[in-house]
Amino acid sequence: FDEEGPRGFLGFIHDHPSTPSHHPSNSTMPSNEPTNKVAEVQRQADEVANIMNQNIQKQLGNMETADSLQGKTDDLRVQAQTFQKQAKVVKRRMCIRNWKLTLIIILVILLIAAAIAIPVAITASNNAKKQ
Repeated sequence: FDEEGPRGFLGFIHDHPSTPSHHPSNSTMPSNEPTNKVAEVQRQADEVANIMNQNIQKQLGNMETADSLQGKTDDLRVQAQTFQKQAKVVKRRMCIRNWKLTLIIILVILLIAAAIAIPVAITASNNAKKQ
């Protein structure tokens, strides 16, 4: 309908000599009634077509948005999986480092205790022998 210009199909019907408004033998028939009905139907059809076109455009926009969100979701899923793997590696490393530090602290405490206990034991044994 858009290709026929602003007057469209209804302009053709209204101006055509075979329509009742231009036919000389039908002078008693109201001139605008059939044209008005056709024009009203055409107007309603154009309105529905416009609404449908708008809905299709919105749907296409929604599909593009959904595709974009799907891509972002996939990217986030991959990043989350990578993060989990790296977190496990870091956790394992920290646990090993924690055990190493605990063992070193225990060894240092044992060495200090031995350094104190051995001289005390030697002194006590020397004192016992003298008596």
